[in-house]
Amino acid sequence: MAKVSLMETPAVPTSIRATTAARVAAGDGLPTTMVEVGGEQWSIKLDSGARYSVVGTDWMLRGERLQEAAPVDAVEGIGGFVLDVIGVWSVQMRNAFGQIVEIRACIINRCTEEFLVGVDFLEKHRASLDFNSNEVSYVVHNRWVIIPFRTEGGDGAKVASVRLVKRYSWGAAQ
Repeated sequence: MAKVSLMETPAVPTSIRATTAARVAAGDGLPTTMVEVGGEQWSIKLDSGARYSVVGTDWMLRGERLQEAAPVDAVEGIGGFVLDVIGVWSVQMRNAFGQIVEIRACIINRCTEEFLVGVDFLEKHRASLDFNSNEVSYVVHNRWVIIPFRTEGGDGAKVASVRLVKRYSWGAAQ
């Protein structure tokens, strides 16, 4: 089971008798980039804490299903909820410079529009994630591919997601 930075939002009543399904989305603070798919602009998030790239079911219409086994059967979001993986899709997109970027990702159930680029993509391309220049860069066929990203929230504040791996108390034995 792989872990990803997804959070579950409880169902919201839309009327006395109807309730929308719980929404699963990435938490704010992840580096985000804009890409073009099918002539439309979409935001995708870079999650160096996610072992695999994952996308919501809406992305099935924007990509192509691959005839290969998914690397995992399910992913675990923040808070411990589990989302089933329904397959692997390949999505071709254009970055801000018009370069073609292809990402293979696991389609996950109960998530619709999220796109999280995981460590699998970074490792496959031997990509660098540079927070000084706010870009992911890698080489394909002797040409640099640059994916610029932003790490600011909507109000202009700098935000970043961090994970506590191990807690230390300096000067005290654990």
